[in-house]
Amino acid sequence: MAYFGDNAVRAWVNFNLSNSSIRDDFNISGLNDNGTGRFDVNIDTDMANENYSVVATGSGAYSTSLTSSNYNRYAEATVRNAGSVGVACYAPNNAVFVDISYCGVIICGDLS
Repeated sequence: MAYFGDNAVRAWVNFNLSNSSIRDDFNISGLNDNGTGRFDVNIDTDMANENYSVVATGSGAYSTSLTSSNYNRYAEATVRNAGSVGVACYAPNNAVFVDISYCGVIICGDLS
């Protein structure tokens, strides 16, 4: 059952940044790859303004054993516009941008 109204999630996406493929989404029109570890999530129906909240998550490939190459990945929102949000993914252990296998973005706020 979908929930529409105040306090609802307005857009979300689950994707693989390594090959820019979207696994599933709601109210997302696509992704722009801006280089290793940096991308824009394009919102299908624009937000009212830039004052919305974003939760971005990221992780490396699923594995039965954790190593320094598949854990400890971060994703965070950068630039917000009514029609898109920038996201950066990085490995904090060596402070470099990385393309990650599992990335999720959730957007809450008012639609235009």
